[in-house]
Amino acid sequence: MSSFKSKRDDRFPKYWENEDWRAILNALGDRMGNALNVGDDATLIKIDYIPGIYIKTEFKCVNYTYEDHRLNGSSKEAVNTHLKTIGDAAFDKIPRYKDFMLGATLNTHTCEKCHGRGEVRCSSCNGTGYCKHCNHGYLSSGAKCPYCLTNHPGWCSSCKGSGRVPCYSCGTTGEYQTYKTLYVKDVTIPYEYCSYESMLVMIQKQKLPTLVIYDGCCLKMHTTREIEYNDVDKVSERIAEYVGQETASEYINDIDGQIGTINGTKDNALNELTIRAEVATLIVIMYKYRKKEYSLILSKDSPAIYCYSDFPGRFSQRLRGLFGSNKGDIERDDSKKEGNYQK
Repeated sequence: MSSFKSKRDDRFPKYWENEDWRAILNALGDRMGNALNVGDDATLIKIDYIPGIYIKTEFKCVNYTYEDHRLNGSSKEAVNTHLKTIGDAAFDKIPRYKDFMLGATLNTHTCEKCHGRGEVRCSSCNGTGYCKHCNHGYLSSGAKCPYCLTNHPGWCSSCKGSGRVPCYSCGTTGEYQTYKTLYVKDVTIPYEYCSYESMLVMIQKQKLPTLVIYDGCCLKMHTTREIEYNDVDKVSERIAEYVGQETASEYINDIDGQIGTINGTKDNALNELTIRAEVATLIVIMYKYRKKEYSLILSKDSPAIYCYSDFPGRFSQRLRGLFGSNKGDIERDDSKKEGNYQK
């Protein structure tokens, strides 16, 4: 799709008010210096007034992550809350952006390494209590062991002769605690739907005035399993009232798919769905030039005309030459080479 501005105040002074679309085609041809004059050679086919709709949708989601923790050598008190999973409380009551302990997840276990004794066998002396480096060579010669510094079997320097050392796995308590925490953050996923790309460009760049038919929250989840407020059907009815049931159904199907994807993703849940829907009347001039059909889409409230199919080559070059002198006067979208108008 390509677009070019036609400042109607000085280019087409009366054609807009009189809805003289043939004159607009002629004027376009005249402005091109009669290069493949679209005005003289083009055949006007039909003029359509079409309702265009732009819908800005925001999916406000809750992203959550569970983490397991182990606490050794000390005790922890259980948090006084019933919240065991994210589905047990309203989303707006859950603390954000910090780990917090879930209720009833604190458990005490017997240490598997020391079996609850708080100490384990000394690995330095293998539980004998004596220095394992002393040997008969040292003892027979009367020399001192370089490890225990005695000339007879000395006590193990690690366990001091007891054969046992503290269990560091549980901190000598003989038990440890496990608990689960939850980290929650809010995520907003935007989604835009527009029945005509040109309308979106007009809204964003030319500030096309529109009629807002819905603006607000249409779905609010109390928990992951309970809907507190649902107005999606009302939104669908409003859209169908202005642009038809087919467009409304297409949009709602897209929304249902997005909701299913969000709720089907692990550690993610939909919280709110907000929608702003705007409509505007667009004008489509359909004409034929050299056995090919072309269409222009425009609005009386926007100083731009959008070509929805490839203009003849020389005509496009003249457009770029005429409007390209002022920076930003012509905008091209090369990614959409076939932009045929779809009714």
